[in-house]
Amino acid sequence: PQFVLVDTNTLQTLPKRILTEGWAEGLKHGLALDKSLLESFEKNASALKKLDLDVTTKLIKHSISIKAQKVTEDEFEKLGKRILLNYGHTIGHAIESITNYSSYLHGEAVSIGMMAAGHISLAKNLLSSDDLIRQETLLKTFNLPIQFENISIDNIKDRIVSDKKRTRGKVHWVLLKDIGSAMTNSEVTDSEITQALKNVSSV
Repeated sequence: PQFVLVDTNTLQTLPKRILTEGWAEGLKHGLALDKSLLESFEKNASALKKLDLDVTTKLIKHSISIKAQKVTEDEFEKLGKRILLNYGHTIGHAIESITNYSSYLHGEAVSIGMMAAGHISLAKNLLSSDDLIRQETLLKTFNLPIQFENISIDNIKDRIVSDKKRTRGKVHWVLLKDIGSAMTNSEVTDSEITQALKNVSSV
């Protein structure tokens, strides 16, 4: 992008649920790509939820710059950089699709997807349990869901198989190896997926 224009005053006009799900995008950027952004969310959570104009504008600018950088570096998703923006999207997209985009807003589904991906990251000894708790705490602080309900785990797994990010029959998962540092992994086992989904199911 050559130019991005954002009117943060518009945030004051949004319904609470729409505003809340929007935080997931910035949190995703912090969790997957920039630890300092995540720390800004943690430090300024109260001001952000009150829509303090200065704090909110600075944080949104930071978040947009992260996405713009990855898109610029890897416009056609050939270098393995832009895909890191999809943290939480593999399961998030499945949840949206199964519910016909009616039960969960995009950010809500991605929030749940990030928790599931975090559990897979933990299972693969990439992410520490403390950092998984840190992610969960922050998502809850911004009133984002961390569990799904009334969806079959098998249905989600079936939908993942048709994920658009598959290459040569494998799903490229975006996982965390640290806060602010994501990676791709195409060797996630069926049992790891099942357990992660159980961990984020309300049943």
